[in-house]
Amino acid sequence: MPLITKLSLVLGEGTFLHNILIGNLIGMLGPLNLTTKQLVISSTILAIYFPCIATFAVLIKELGLKDTLRSLAIMLFVALLVGTLLNVIL
Repeated sequence: MPLITKLSLVLGEGTFLHNILIGNLIGMLGPLNLTTKQLVISSTILAIYFPCIATFAVLIKELGLKDTLRSLAIMLFVALLVGTLLNVIL
């Protein structure tokens, strides 16, 4: 995984630097020859599913491991559901 992708995942969403890194990440997807539909779906799933490491640390501290795993399962389910719906709609 490229360093810029790792930094983006660690920083989490909402930071200015994260937005710059996501822009570069999308720019790196250009050579993959993804269609607009594939790019929209993959970017949406990444934004929904991958929170930063700090979020997991806080969830474990606040909720405990069992409830954190439940939250992770919900995030995964929602990401897959939204990705599937986007694939059908687009």
